[in-house]
Amino acid sequence: SSSSSSSSSLLTIAGFASIFMILLLIVLFGFNGRFPLNLSSQYYDGGPSPSQIERFIAYVDKDRDNRMSAHELAEYFIEVDEKSREVVLDKYWAKQVEQVFEKLGKSENELLSWDEIEGIMRDAQVTHVIENLRKRYDYADADSDGMLNKAELLVLMVPELSDRRAEYFKSFEFHQMDMDSDGLISWDDYWHPNDDVGGGEEGGEHNSITSDDVKHVEEKERRLWANCDRDDDGKLSPEEYFVFATVQWSFHEVSYALNADTNGDQHITKAEILANLDVFTPTLTYHDEL
Repeated sequence: SSSSSSSSSLLTIAGFASIFMILLLIVLFGFNGRFPLNLSSQYYDGGPSPSQIERFIAYVDKDRDNRMSAHELAEYFIEVDEKSREVVLDKYWAKQVEQVFEKLGKSENELLSWDEIEGIMRDAQVTHVIENLRKRYDYADADSDGMLNKAELLVLMVPELSDRRAEYFKSFEFHQMDMDSDGLISWDDYWHPNDDVGGGEEGGEHNSITSDDVKHVEEKERRLWANCDRDDDGKLSPEEYFVFATVQWSFHEVSYALNADTNGDQHITKAEILANLDVFTPTLTYHDEL
């Protein structure tokens, strides 16, 4: 449905690349938002075959009862999330870092300065992101020399995919939201969808995300928040937030997959997949790709 598609777009915006990194890529070389695996858009000609569906079920169905439980799907999507992060980081973002340095005329061992990054943003008239971007820049600058090498630029662009991922979620991102510095964040500290969507470029794809889409995602995010709040105090600690941040994608994928659960038993069968190919075709596609 269009609501599911827009909700997926919202999650992609939040999960794989922050708005100022997309803007940086647009300025440098016309980045169009597509990743090498095309995880949300590539479809088989004519749809997946019965044998492809059977192989997929056999892979996910650990207890061999010829159906996939919600728990088995959750384990599967967590595994896929980890694999896809590694693939996207290696096959896409590492190459984009190389292109950024090349586009700016940098030699192999030259470094990137904050003035150069800020200049790009000011030339593109996107000054509203500069303050937050500077905080990310300083975080990415691991040796605190005021400059970024390629590894540090990679952290600036996609810290959630880098080898500093856990540190990023538990320290930098968490503390940006912990406004009263009490070591906990509330739902209101976290949920600010209008900061990233809803006011996008005129005529841009972000404008297709409606308030209903945001509300739909918020309801799911609140359920995940409650699941990660182990002491039921309504707030998340750094450890709880790290779990929340790292299972978001898989949580939403399971929720979407269960749209095919026509009898409501929290299991998916081959017959239910065949009856709901629009739900499962993207999943089957990148299952084979990975």
